[in-house]
Amino acid sequence: MSFFDTTPLGRVLNRFSSDFTSIDDRLPSKFFDANYFLVTVSGTFLLILYTTPQFLWALPFLLAAYYTIQVCFLKISLVVTRMYSVSKSPVYQHFNESLNGVSTIRAMAVQDRFVKANEKRMDRMANSFMGSMTAKRWVEVQLRLLSTFVLLFAALFAVFGREHLDPSLVGLTLSFAMAITEEITSLVRIGCDFQV
Repeated sequence: MSFFDTTPLGRVLNRFSSDFTSIDDRLPSKFFDANYFLVTVSGTFLLILYTTPQFLWALPFLLAAYYTIQVCFLKISLVVTRMYSVSKSPVYQHFNESLNGVSTIRAMAVQDRFVKANEKRMDRMANSFMGSMTAKRWVEVQLRLLSTFVLLFAALFAVFGREHLDPSLVGLTLSFAMAITEEITSLVRIGCDFQV
């Protein structure tokens, strides 16, 4: 009982609601999405390797770059997600206390003070949410840039081997290489979400 006596109710509500939402709602769909994007990205890389086997020279460097970006994003994401989770608890706590004491707040005519306190807590939560969104945009820009290198290498190796390659297969490969950006971005984000 000492845990519930010393821990604010907002933190308990935040923790239980976040954990159960993650387990019940997000986790099953994340597993499905991770498998889908993993198969899609693997299939695209296999198609590129089948069409232009020279792409194998660039593949280890690209995979190392993707892994490095994921590790950097994971470090940032852990900190920002923690800040966002911590900033939600005071909002829940203040809202719960305000609802329980609404008659006293009105009787004492201190609504403005509670509104300002709520705005301050909401601003702190919004700032941490913006940090989370900024980190997601950063990783998206980095992955889009790296995906252009996948397209560049696939196109370069297709141009260098144009004498013995089937043009329709090269076109198919390049169209899949152009579409790989969204799948890789989603795959990296889902990989980080599993660890957060």
